[in-house]
Amino acid sequence: MAGKPTRRCRRTGCRGLVQDGTCAVCGTSGKVKEYRPGSRQRGYTKKWERYRRGFLGRNPLCVVCLTAGRTEPATVVDHIVPHRGDMVLFWKLSNHQALCTAHHNAKTGRGE
Repeated sequence: MAGKPTRRCRRTGCRGLVQDGTCAVCGTSGKVKEYRPGSRQRGYTKKWERYRRGFLGRNPLCVVCLTAGRTEPATVVDHIVPHRGDMVLFWKLSNHQALCTAHHNAKTGRGE
């Protein structure tokens, strides 16, 4: 008798396939939906929005595009080192860079 059809694991960050109830990569049932606090709880408050506007006003171009010789407008203030809830690292000025949406999505898609 054939097992259940495979499906993508629903665990955050896992790209494994679940077959017969177990993910081949992370070993979970693949049904676990990890809790992630809302954006306000993660620090993205009105204070951050004001800071973000000012930062992008002073740094209007994507730093990755600039190093490649292109000029694309920055739309995201990226945390170079993920803060993971550390508010000191969240607000550390040297941990911020201006990125375009494409480069930010590429970076976050890699789990950086």
